This record gives sequence, structure tokens and C-alpha cells, in this order.
Amino acid sequence: MSRFHLVAAALIVGELGPAHALEAQQQDSLGYVHPEFMERSYFFKNIPDSRTLDYYEAFLALHLPFRQKLQETYDKVLAMPGPHHTVAVFGSMSVNLRQTQEESAPVRTPSYMPKLTVTYYRVQQVEPDPPSPLSKEPRVVSLLTIPFVPYGHYSNGQDGCLFESQARQGEDCVDTATVARPRSVNRHDGSFSSHYMEFGIYYRRIALDSVFGAGSRVGARSYWSIGGHVRSYEVYNGLGGSMSKELRDAYGPLRVRLLGQWVGQRNGRFWGPGQRRFEGFVELIPGHPDEVPPVRVSVEAARTMDKRGGWGVFARVYTGQDDYNLGFLTRITVLQLGATISQERMPSFHQ
Repeated sequence: MSRFHLVAAALIVGELGPAHALEAQQQDSLGYVHPEFMERSYFFKNIPDSRTLDYYEAFLALHLPFRQKLQETYDKVLAMPGPHHTVAVFGSMSVNLRQTQEESAPVRTPSYMPKLTVTYYRVQQVEPDPPSPLSKEPRVVSLLTIPFVPYGHYSNGQDGCLFESQARQGEDCVDTATVARPRSVNRHDGSFSSHYMEFGIYYRRIALDSVFGAGSRVGARSYWSIGGHVRSYEVYNGLGGSMSKELRDAYGPLRVRLLGQWVGQRNGRFWGPGQRRFEGFVELIPGHPDEVPPVRVSVEAARTMDKRGGWGVFARVYTGQDDYNLGFLTRITVLQLGATISQERMPSFHQ
């Protein structure tokens, strides 16, 4: 089973780095995919691993655009005043794997997370104050992003009962003994399945390089972003595979995430052109059960390389609910070290 997932991981990662030998701005000019504020891929080790019991963990994300014209919108901003609008539609598939230190090192209950995302973008040049064509201040472009997920799924593909105190009776799981608190989750083959909706709003402020001349391409030197999203698991209850009441009561029905980030373009003799990223989020869990911490916190630093398909290294400090499906009643505080790959690139604009 673990070999199968490693092969699948390699195939997905292979799809994530198209045209890896091109410079970022060349990729943008060819209509590079911009999966803004969507999941990235990671391969890492949790330190310590006393609660996760992993050899390694991998989060693999693939985003395929059905419609996206953000680069065409960027290319209008400097030449035409006023706001510019576009809508993108993405189909995504994420897989979360954790190979454990158990006998034969199995991949236990991997997570499968397909979703459909419809995103509205509003792009506008921010005029200097006071406006002046001779100003030496870097030009600034603002990006308002409103993503909406009308359908998302998060499950682990297992068919066992959720709790160890339960047994199958037909299609239902019933308690076979007195239920102790906190309940013990069936981490071997317990079923975790849910549908959700998600709505977000993010604001980004992009500082451009000082490049002059009509017809030239202007890259971004850095940007910062703030925003967040709300995810609700109390939807699609009439569909098969939706989150059961017992799972919703134990997992928590709602997630509210606040995010901030700073990304800068960097060059180096060893690394080459790429991005330095600092990012953090705080996620609140309203209506959480007593066993689940009310807050998740993550702080991350990364350096990626544009000439290596977006590969790079990262370090992250994380504390809160273990969100690896059946680990939801476990609280972890870990340092995560490893590799990351991002489909994002620094934006560029046509002058």
C-alpha cells in the first residue's frame, strides 16, 4: 500500500512543475497558472513524532484551471487606469500521506481532498500620493481575491467504525460498551468522511520593480497579503459520504482562518531566482468539543527556486488539533522541516 502511494506522490509532483527551466517572468508571459491562496505541496518530518508516530508526512496538492485569466488582467493594469476584474475556476486534488513507524511502515488512512474553487479577482494600480509620473517610489498594485468553494470533500477511504467502542450492525455503527470520555478513535481503519463549503476574502499589496520603457515587462519585488476564510462542514447532509452527526460533534462543525504573509523575490548564486516567504495563520474552531483545542496556529518560513519548478525548503512551527483525519482528538506541537513545491510565482505586469 505504501509503495502505491509513493508512486502516486511522484506522479502528482511530476505534474506540479511544468516548464521548470523557464524564468518566472517568461512563465507569466506564457499564461502561467496562478493558484492564489490555494494549498501548496510539502514533504516533511514532524519533530517530535511521539504523537504522530510518522517516518515522514507528505501533503500533495494539484490545481488544474478550467478557466483563469489573471495574467491577462495583470497585463492591463499599468496601461489602463481603473480596476480590472476576472473570475477563475479551479479543480483541485490534494492527498495527505503519513507513513507510520508501525510494523511494515504502513501509510495509515491517507486523506483525499478534491474540491472545486470559483475565485473573483479585482486588480488595480495604486496611484502614488501625490500622483506624479516622475515619482521614484515603486509602483504598487492591489489584488482583491474572493475564493468560494461550493463543493469540497475530505475523507480517508476507510469503512471501519469511527470509535473503538463501536461495532458494525448492518450499515450502522453502535456502541458495544459503556462510552468513556474522551472517546478513543479507531486509528486503524475508522471512517472519516465529510463535505464542506468555504468562503474567503484576501487583500494583497504588490510592490513592483522600477523598470521603465514602453512594452517592457515589470516584475514584482515583493508583496504582502492579509485575509481569511470560513469553512462549514454542516452542508450536503443528504449526500452519501457527508459528515455524520457523531463526527461533526467530535470534530467541530466550523473553521475560521486568519492568514498573513510576506513574499519577496530573491536571487542567489546557489539558489538562483526564487521567493522568500514568511506566512502564518490562526484558525479558530467555534463549537469545538472539550477534547479539541479551540485554536490552531502555524508560522512558516520558506525559500523556493523558480528554475527548479518551484521546489524549495521550509520550516514550520505548528500547534493545535492534528488535522490528519483520524488524529482530530490529538493535540500536537511540532516543528516541521522539509521540502515544498509551489505553483505560485511572483506576478509580472506588461508596461
